[in-house]
Amino acid sequence: MGLFSGIMNKMPESTAEKLKERVFVLSNQNGRIENPTKDDIKQYLNDLFNEEEQFIILSLDKAINGIKFVKARYIGSNLTVQLGIEEKNKTNLVAKTLSTKKECIVVFYQFYDYGIVDNVETYEPVQKNNSVTNFAEKEYKIFEMFHKQWALATAGNIDNFNTCTIGWGSLGTLWTRSQKGATVTIYVHPSRYTCDFLKRNDTFTVSFFDEKHKKELAYLGSRSGRDEDKVKNIGFTPIETHNSITFKEADLTFVCKKLYQHEISKEDLAQEIKDYYMSKPQSFPLDDNGDWHAHYLFVGEIIDVIEK
Repeated sequence: MGLFSGIMNKMPESTAEKLKERVFVLSNQNGRIENPTKDDIKQYLNDLFNEEEQFIILSLDKAINGIKFVKARYIGSNLTVQLGIEEKNKTNLVAKTLSTKKECIVVFYQFYDYGIVDNVETYEPVQKNNSVTNFAEKEYKIFEMFHKQWALATAGNIDNFNTCTIGWGSLGTLWTRSQKGATVTIYVHPSRYTCDFLKRNDTFTVSFFDEKHKKELAYLGSRSGRDEDKVKNIGFTPIETHNSITFKEADLTFVCKKLYQHEISKEDLAQEIKDYYMSKPQSFPLDDNGDWHAHYLFVGEIIDVIEK
């Protein structure tokens, strides 16, 4: 008996007919194929497994059995498959970390051949309902969180993001209006690759971690995403949320809508702060003209708080 024989016997005739009417599209970061063959899927998966591609997606023009697409990618050191589940005119993501490449192939072939994926209910939602609605009433140790715990500032999407460790930041209230005004302000030096992502994205996250992850945060703060996939190298798991990224390992994440960004004017700094910058060229690299720069500040309005 073949691997899919039990599924074939159970597949309703209506599903088989609907599947004939659907159009599959196979895509990765470098292209797309309409009406792909199973050999096409195999080749795309091989490219993913060989790390020649970052992700692959097999999607339908219309959902069948509630499933709109399957997506596979390496996240950290893990092989993860996401399903796009269509509910009430919205597509929700559920995800599962797989143990073997064979499991990944099975998922894609099931969807391609039968329009189903076994045990969808066992997949975990990408964004669990861990939102804290009363975050403004909670007591945060704001003078310790950034200075002692550190945090990760992250911006971008699941296919193109960057993160860096920060020790400067604050929580507060700014531009209060109609139940809005709770903000996070972070400071990132323009030499950091993450600063580019923060400048060009409208949302960002600030994530805090248990003390046991201090070594990983130190690594992320001392390496550049320009040179390596540093998130993969430490084994953190990125998670999509509100058009931005947080991490499965985070204990607390502030999701922020960017309200303001600007490079701090060094001319307006006190002399002792100017001296501080000039005395630390390794921490705050000089530009191509040999000049030093102060940090960029980013003010984000808190739109969600995710807490374990």
